[in-house]
Amino acid sequence: MCCAWKAPTNILTFDPLHSKLLAHSGLLISSPDLLCGPEERWEHPEVIYAILAMECRLPHLRGALVAFLDDALETWIRFTAEFTSKGRIASLSAGEQDSAAMLSTNDMNEGTLGADACVAKCRAPRAGLEFINRKLMYKRNNTQAYAAQNLQSRYSGASAADVRTVIEHRVGKDKRNKKRAKEQAEIDKCPVIFDAERFREEESLRVAKVVDMDLQLKWYRS
Repeated sequence: MCCAWKAPTNILTFDPLHSKLLAHSGLLISSPDLLCGPEERWEHPEVIYAILAMECRLPHLRGALVAFLDDALETWIRFTAEFTSKGRIASLSAGEQDSAAMLSTNDMNEGTLGADACVAKCRAPRAGLEFINRKLMYKRNNTQAYAAQNLQSRYSGASAADVRTVIEHRVGKDKRNKKRAKEQAEIDKCPVIFDAERFREEESLRVAKVVDMDLQLKWYRS
């Protein structure tokens, strides 16, 4: 996905990447220990170690992984068939591929508004979808700069009460942002406990503080 997100990209030139993906999937199917083994360097090793810690309770872990990869490989072969060296896309010249360039992801349609809407919904769960979309489009279209440039004279006669309301809103927003940043800093420093059994031990529960347990929950939710 990192390769697909790099800009500028043209999905019509992705045949080499698809070939590597298919080869990598086949390698994982034949050697699932590349994913299930602890010797690999992971971006988030704590996740892998947490799964491996439960391996004794997951006897079908490797079998399920291989079955998933088998189906994924079959789907990838079908999806990438038109990009192969024998496909119609490969017969296009470089100029033709550039003139028919397509984005490598659908982020412009889903990633921006979709992801931001999810975040906005978490922060304001009672907000309606129409309000969220308008707020996001206000930010994305840089409406504030447009209004400052074109509508300033129209609203220059705002009352003192209106100005005070705007200032109070901004001050409140700054306070909320600082509070959120402080909470995030505490979460980032939290020594995470991956062994759930510790929370079942009577001695551990006796010395555990509610604040510390809340911090653990916030880390897992973040």
